[in-house]
Amino acid sequence: MGELQCPHCGGEIDELTVICRHCKKNVRKAPRQRSGKRVPLWVPPAVLVLIVVVILRGGCGGTSKATPTPPVAPGLRGAIETALGEGNRPVERVARFAESGGATGQVYAKFAINDNFSQDMIVGGAQLDCTAILKAIAQSGASYGSVRIVGTFPLKDAFGNVTETEVVQLDFDAATVQKINWANFSYRDIYAVADTAVVHPQLKP
Repeated sequence: MGELQCPHCGGEIDELTVICRHCKKNVRKAPRQRSGKRVPLWVPPAVLVLIVVVILRGGCGGTSKATPTPPVAPGLRGAIETALGEGNRPVERVARFAESGGATGQVYAKFAINDNFSQDMIVGGAQLDCTAILKAIAQSGASYGSVRIVGTFPLKDAFGNVTETEVVQLDFDAATVQKINWANFSYRDIYAVADTAVVHPQLKP
């Protein structure tokens, strides 16, 4: 018979042995083998914080996506754009803006007049927009010597061609603007109080 080693004590036994003569243990029941390393159950707090941050940000390498904020034009141009609101034609609402010279300079604003259901409503809308622009400039605290407001609208010539045309041009001295009582002022009078007013026949009240 061949000889074997007891799985418990290592003593020599024959292959038919059931109880080891050395350690008196059942050789048919071998001891359980243990893995060399145990996985620690304790996780450092710093690792837990990192895991939470990664989950909240949407995974590794991810970045949180905030709702984009629409850009706001700075300064006086921004005040004018806010006063006018959005246009209803496929052209830039404030086509041109210039501010120069401080107390002796000019504020220039060129805008697109909105379309509307009737000619009277287009005319009234142009007056309302001119008033909104002038009021925004007056209440901005900016220093200027004069203001020029130009309004454009598409006009069709005799040949059927449609062109974006300057149809309103108003000029105001700073002294004239300072006289206006905005609490009681009617937008219908905006052409009348201008120092100079050039209005296309189609846009006249």
